[in-house]
Amino acid sequence: MRRVSKKGFTLVEVILVIAIIVMLVAVTAIVASNYINKTNEVNDKAKVVEPSLSNMFQNHNKD
Repeated sequence: MRRVSKKGFTLVEVILVIAIIVMLVAVTAIVASNYINKTNEVNDKAKVVEPSLSNMFQNHNKD
């Protein structure tokens, strides 16, 4: 009787690996999205504060 050696992966193993990768990508996308939103909020606040700071420095230099 001849033994057949098993080479490669089963379909179930490949599907499980793909599912795990998809979950990791989804979590990473959510975290990255949160950081992007926080960065946009900080940039928006800086745009509001910047003109008032420049006005304050210009008025201070006039005195």
